Amino acid sequence: MRADVDRRSRHQPFDVVSLPAMRRAAKRKLESLHLPPCRDVVEFADALSAKRGIPLHVLPVTIRPSDPCGLWLSTPEADFITYEAAASRPHQHHIIAHELGHMIYGHRGVSAASSVTTQLLFPDLDPSLVQDLLGRSGYTERQEQEAEMMATIIQDRLREAPETADPASADGILDRIRRSLT
Repeated sequence: MRADVDRRSRHQPFDVVSLPAMRRAAKRKLESLHLPPCRDVVEFADALSAKRGIPLHVLPVTIRPSDPCGLWLSTPEADFITYEAAASRPHQHHIIAHELGHMIYGHRGVSAASSVTTQLLFPDLDPSLVQDLLGRSGYTERQEQEAEMMATIIQDRLREAPETADPASADGILDRIRRSLT
């Protein structure tokens, strides 16, 4: 038996990583980005976009039940994350966080984009042209596990972020108090 495989998982593939190890790795990866505290996933996405220096567009889309509920598309000019518009708000945030996980890890797909995906994102373009441009859409099981763990870590971090008051509204309240005292 290989020394780097958990003894409890003798029948699992060589590259299986324990969940605690995957969680620690995801936390380290996220901490290495030195992103500021964020209140929600949209603010987090904006901070990540600024850190990477590439615009990020997060777009709701209507998809069929058989299609993926989220997608990250990276181009030299911008990144795009789509998510299921009909999903509940917490599910939408998780989908976005999952796709951000793929982005943070720099995952690249392993298969060509499906014609459904290309028609969804680029309805006016020839699907074969889009497939040639994208050249990817699928991820390995390991990549999906990493993205899912990163989504969990992102959402944990958002829940742990200190509540901060909107400075504009705080200033307005202070101004009203000052005026009432004079």
